[in-house]
Amino acid sequence: GTRFRAELDYVFAGRQSDFEPFAACLIDWRMYVPLWRGMTWIPALSGRFLVGDRIPVSYVNLIGGMVPGRYADHQLPFVGIANAETAENNLFVARMDLRQRLGKKHYVSLVGNFLHDSPQLTEWSAARGHWGVGLQYAYHFSIGPLMFDLHWSDLTQTLGYYFSFGYQF
Repeated sequence: GTRFRAELDYVFAGRQSDFEPFAACLIDWRMYVPLWRGMTWIPALSGRFLVGDRIPVSYVNLIGGMVPGRYADHQLPFVGIANAETAENNLFVARMDLRQRLGKKHYVSLVGNFLHDSPQLTEWSAARGHWGVGLQYAYHFSIGPLMFDLHWSDLTQTLGYYFSFGYQF
């Protein structure tokens, strides 16, 4: 299957003269491709672009974690960073998961992603990209999945881990 989400927000404050309006565009695409017995390839592309001069802190781009929207509605996942961290105004993340089902309830995933961000679109080609990798184990209970992952990225340069239990909502 395929999942696609696109949002365009224009944020303004009505009569407040000190607030400068801005626009936020979010794109999120993910596809699930069965390869062979229990193996699934999951490519994903996500991006968020902010247009405006003074973006309030509550709207800045956030990256981190395995799941989109865990820390804020506009947070994009980035394997290799366990918590939410800020990113530049123009952000693009490409991700690829290779997930293997073992038995009926066990899953192991190898995850890799690349992020590219820049403060202005005119500086896009000069900006440096970052990458992260992770290994995730999941067991599906009837009340929700138990997940554990180990991850590393060139942004943190440390081995990290993340544990979760339950459904995402």
